[in-house]
Order: sequence, then C-alpha cells, then structure tokens
Amino acid sequence: MSVRTEKIKQELYRVFQEFFLYEIGDFRVKGLEIVEMKLSPDLSFLRVYYSLPEGKNEKDSSIALKNITGLLRKQIASLHLMRKIPEILFTFDNTVAKASKIDNILSKVKYSEQDEEALLEQYKNLEE
Repeated sequence: MSVRTEKIKQELYRVFQEFFLYEIGDFRVKGLEIVEMKLSPDLSFLRVYYSLPEGKNEKDSSIALKNITGLLRKQIASLHLMRKIPEILFTFDNTVAKASKIDNILSKVKYSEQDEEALLEQYKNLEE
C-alpha cells in the first residue's frame, strides 16, 4: 500500500470515528466499533469492518449503516482528500465477540496452584 493511500485511510478512520461518536443519533449503531478499514489501491472502494456491543442486532445495524452511507460519503467529500469518493461497504466482524467467548471459557478452565500441585503429585505417582 502506498504512503498516500495509508494516510488517506488513517484520515478516513478518524472521520468515521468522530461521525459515529458525535454526529449519528441512530440507536442501532450506537456503540459500533470500527475494527479495520481496507481501501482499494485505486481509492474507489472502502471496506469497513465493524463490531457491535453485545445485545445489538446485526441486521438492524446493517440496515442503518446502509442508510447513512450517503452522509458518510458527503462527509468524506467535504474533506477534499480525493477526487473520487469511494464506495463504502460495511462488513460485520464478530472476532471480538468470539474472542470474548473464548476468554470466558478459558477463565472457567483456570485452576489454582493447589490443583496444579495435586496434578504434579499424581503424575509423579504414575511414573513410579
């Protein structure tokens, strides 16, 4: 990725963060977190990967994001960063939710030092 493309992507990330924090009032996208953004080399497509807090409906949020795409494109156009405003494609990314579930499972599996010592004793007894 070229330096220019990377700088534009960083600026777009900042614009999106501000937009979702301060300007949008739609409850369906409140708490939305941008996980990653990918800008095509010719700057014509911008894919935005997002995650939602627990309890938010992905389908409702997807509809809301499609509705505000025009506002976001207008916001990008006002920056005068590029001649052509990219098409914005939103993609739901549930890796954060999956990581949280895995972390919960692992926290239940953890055992105390006493359990560890007991397991070591059992292992030593098996060797003898």
